[in-house]
Amino acid sequence: VAFFRALRAELQKSAQFFEQAESILEIRRERVAEALRQLRRAVDAAPGVVAGLDAAAGDRALAACVGYYRDLLLLENYAIINYCGFSKILKKHDKQTGYVTRSQFMRICVAPQPFTHYPRLLEMIKEAEGSYREISAAAS
Repeated sequence: VAFFRALRAELQKSAQFFEQAESILEIRRERVAEALRQLRRAVDAAPGVVAGLDAAAGDRALAACVGYYRDLLLLENYAIINYCGFSKILKKHDKQTGYVTRSQFMRICVAPQPFTHYPRLLEMIKEAEGSYREISAAAS
């Protein structure tokens, strides 16, 4: 009983961290999108010449997009590793106790957690890839 209480507490910590990190990345998504809009406006104002925009601004926008993308991938890896980690912990528990609890605990407690299915994060990853292509094209 104490084992499962502790496991549920760790599960809650993991879920809360994932949700907070995803919210922070949502804010960064808007910042990268704004940088892209600014670059588009500058390029549209003077096609072929980035009007009043030094090359460093394009480089900063590109660096921000790359950092954002890296953090998205890190959060995706966090989700995968946590899911696998809970499964392995339960497998070890079942092996040592002789009980069969892994599949039921994974289905009832772990599967509903936000880090087990993350369509919003996958959408942000795809958008970041598109933003990178657009920023690099506009900055060059």
